[in-house]
Amino acid sequence: MATRFFGDAKPWVRITKRVEETKGRVVAAIAYVAKDAPDLLPLKEGDILVCDAEDASIKVGRTSAEALWKYHQRGVTIYKHRGLHAKVVVLPRAAFVGSANASFTSRHARDEAILETTEAGAVQDARDFVLAKACAEAFRLDKPQLQALRGIEPDPRRWEGSDKREPVDLPERVDRLFVESMVLEEYTKSSNKIIKDDRRGVGAEVSKMGPGLYLEGNEWNAEDAGRLKKGDWILRVNENGRVDAPAQVVEIKPSTKRWSVVWLASPRSATKSLRLSAIGNKVVQSVHENGGSKWVKGEDTVHLLAKFKKQR
Repeated sequence: MATRFFGDAKPWVRITKRVEETKGRVVAAIAYVAKDAPDLLPLKEGDILVCDAEDASIKVGRTSAEALWKYHQRGVTIYKHRGLHAKVVVLPRAAFVGSANASFTSRHARDEAILETTEAGAVQDARDFVLAKACAEAFRLDKPQLQALRGIEPDPRRWEGSDKREPVDLPERVDRLFVESMVLEEYTKSSNKIIKDDRRGVGAEVSKMGPGLYLEGNEWNAEDAGRLKKGDWILRVNENGRVDAPAQVVEIKPSTKRWSVVWLASPRSATKSLRLSAIGNKVVQSVHENGGSKWVKGEDTVHLLAKFKKQR
């Protein structure tokens, strides 16, 4: 039996990888399922999803009808449950329980925490919890119901508040783009303390840059962090083969002799992440295969940034 803790930006890196690798049925009860949920929580045919899919949650953008439709097209069975606030993902032999909704905000802008357990009794209890919420056929969302939800025009301002400034978008070109291989590891106590203590102050500075930015503090090897400066752009290649949206360095703070905390801000308007195969760049491929980091400069950054710009 093993129980592991994952905090800050790590919960969804871990969950996504484990769900992608799982061949058996996955059942999940996630309160809010945003538009990028199908990438974060890659459920497949035969899996079960329970979420808050009430009209009110769709209207304010907590849950995305488009995400639910994508799940339906994959063959996922979807149930709505009013008042659900749990975040539980159950694999055949493991369960995740924690705070993380399936959203870009959760992945990039929240201090989330989860426990992963392989203890058989706990896994079964978690599975029973989810299936109990999915037992009422009346709350199963079929094709017509999902199509009706897609007809609701979401207005996230009713939930998140409004900012009259134009949301920050990805630039067309940057002088240099740092492509870095990211490996899931536990942060040091010193780095975790910096992330906790400095978030409010760094967040206040980022808010001056404009709306629509997600802030996260990452622990980096001090040598790599020393190669960066404020204003640099980063492209992170995850060990699960996905590449996160470009993010800008807004603050760098030493943690220990070996580690530093790098604060990054990424535009919400960008595509959250892409599979490595969709990038089509030799430098990114090399970093994924060999680890480490490399610079992409000048005109070569244009192609990479364009990959993450959403079509309007």
